[in-house]
Amino acid sequence: SALRRVLIIDDDVHVCETLRRIMDHAGIGHRISLSAKSALAAATEFQPDTVIIDFVLPDQDGIALTQLIKRDHPEIRVVMISGLADFEETLGNLARSAGVNAFVPKPFRAAEILEVLKDL
Repeated sequence: SALRRVLIIDDDVHVCETLRRIMDHAGIGHRISLSAKSALAAATEFQPDTVIIDFVLPDQDGIALTQLIKRDHPEIRVVMISGLADFEETLGNLARSAGVNAFVPKPFRAAEILEVLKDL
């Protein structure tokens, strides 16, 4: 698949660090945002083709953030990560209607993330 530009949005620095290592190892360009507010600016500046968004963020939930990103950048693909049990079962329909393309539960392995990115 084509080399991607991935924007990572998560307030957990450990998760960001894990994703950064995965992207580096795979040769995927990336940028990290720790909040929804900074993510909106980064989506415009960095022009990612994919964003990885945590559902729980300090300033806005990931579904609302997805709606904002998709409103301005409808072509961006969205992968939602969450540590909440049964996230996809309980919030999947809402997230999909907001524009989420794929879900990855935490904790995840590098192979899972890369497989999802490849299949988008």
